[in-house]
Amino acid sequence: MPQIRPITDLRNTNEISELCHSKDEPIF
Repeated sequence: MPQIRPITDLRNTNEISELCHSKDEPIF
């Protein structure tokens, strides 16, 4: 199930990419 993240989180790209790799899910 994709995660919806606020725009402030999307600016923190390192954290997002780690989340993506650990969960193997898209994040919007």
